[in-house]
Amino acid sequence: MGASSYELARGVDCPETAAFLDAHHLLDADGPVRFPNALCVFELPTGVPLRRHFDSDFQGGFNFYAGLEGRALVLRTTSTVYNYDYIWDFLLYPNGVLEAKVHATGYIHATFYTPEGRRYGSRVHSHLLGNIHTHLVHYKVDLDVAGSGNSFETMDIGFENISNPWSAGARVVQPRLQREPRRRERDAALPLARPAPRYLLFSNPRRRNRWGHRRTFRLQLSSHAGPVLPRGWREERGVTWARYHLAVTRRHENEPSSSSMYSQNDPWDPPVTFESFIRDNETIEDQVTPGCPKQSPGDTRMSHGDTRGDFPSPRWGHTEPGVSVWFIGAPTRGGHARVTRDKHSTRIGAAGQCQPSPPASPSCAWGVTAV
Repeated sequence: MGASSYELARGVDCPETAAFLDAHHLLDADGPVRFPNALCVFELPTGVPLRRHFDSDFQGGFNFYAGLEGRALVLRTTSTVYNYDYIWDFLLYPNGVLEAKVHATGYIHATFYTPEGRRYGSRVHSHLLGNIHTHLVHYKVDLDVAGSGNSFETMDIGFENISNPWSAGARVVQPRLQREPRRRERDAALPLARPAPRYLLFSNPRRRNRWGHRRTFRLQLSSHAGPVLPRGWREERGVTWARYHLAVTRRHENEPSSSSMYSQNDPWDPPVTFESFIRDNETIEDQVTPGCPKQSPGDTRMSHGDTRGDFPSPRWGHTEPGVSVWFIGAPTRGGHARVTRDKHSTRIGAAGQCQPSPPASPSCAWGVTAV
């Protein structure tokens, strides 16, 4: 879809202050084709502090306040595919989170309205019906967590019923962590028919942090639609990767991608069938291989039924699934605008400004630290 990228409009597609980059493509061309200003990079205020704490003294005052402004560095590009425009964002947060997100907009693809058509969509204009349809987005994420010998496990929260150590004969129900190592490809393919585990963890069993925990990434998916077709249906063979929330496979050089652009021409016998990648059920535990030891295709999708509010352009606010990668033990102590205030200053103002109320305090207790 890279060849469907075009120039971005400053102040609309990207903020006025964004930096713009050109893109070059070779698809359907005799040589490199330059697309000017097809990518942009900018800093995005999240509107929510990355962290903050107001330490009350529970007597009408406080001991201190500390906070860190929430921002993300965004790399953005777009793809125009027929009537739809997709806005692709890759966000880097100062707490170590990496996020991939897509927004869908453009113009709706409508059909002629008939009363019977309401079973398949919503009436959006006098003679137009917005049909239900599904956008499938498939991310392949290659992770090296502190080296190439990584393992995959899932974690959920369950309950245990134990005796109360402080009260003889009484019992306590409390939550506990339930870990499940996923040692083979079939175990690591999480089908849509069942809810995905709460935590999807990629770790290095030989590298640990100072408290003895494995060095770990957490993968978090944001997707709300179901299967695109019944499993085993004729055209479904062309999108077998869409059967899963997530599938972790062992890396092979002859499996560079989970699908092919030519599958749309022959979905009944596609040139690449993702299901064959996991059919041999290879081990994926602690794999030390050249490059990344595993491929983690994460599936995110949106099932979209156009409504009147989508006419003529779909609203992006409810069409933005994505994938996030989190550090376990994210480094949030640092930041570019860390604000602190102790109880001797008098009121909170803009970052870096001390605003004492009369009579003026003898010293400014604001501290803005560049880290």
